[in-house]
Amino acid sequence: MLGPIIAVDFDGTLCDSVWPGTGEPIWPVIDMLKRRRRYENAKIILWTCRTDKALDAALKWCDEHGITFDAVNENLPELMKEYNNDSRKIYADEYIDDKAVNALLYQDLKGFNKITRGDMLNELQQWKTHLTCTTGDGDPAIARSTERSIEVIKAIMEEIRRYEI
Repeated sequence: MLGPIIAVDFDGTLCDSVWPGTGEPIWPVIDMLKRRRRYENAKIILWTCRTDKALDAALKWCDEHGITFDAVNENLPELMKEYNNDSRKIYADEYIDDKAVNALLYQDLKGFNKITRGDMLNELQQWKTHLTCTTGDGDPAIARSTERSIEVIKAIMEEIRRYEI
């Protein structure tokens, strides 16, 4: 069964952005990808602007941090075969990038799909509940990452409650 397809950026997403070098790991993202691969059979695509030596350095860094990919800067082989092409746009169910902005926020500015504070808090509460149920099978690194993610969600919820959005 094919799980979710996740396209993830490198600089500023998997590690601190120190182009052309490689920065410190961003463990919550790394741990989340590892969990999703393990428990949801997620397919992971590295989706980066890096090429040549810079891409080689990123791939080496990822290997050293236990991150494996099903594709790099291209669609999954099984999708290319199924559709008999490799579209320039990487197909994924989720795109994780430090520069990402959710299109719903722009639609909200145009008056479409009005997102309320209550909607945001509700969504965050669902994520917090999901994370609280994640055990990590006793892995202390996953437990720490999960705890940190819950703390970040709590902080965001407090900010939303504090300010009019």
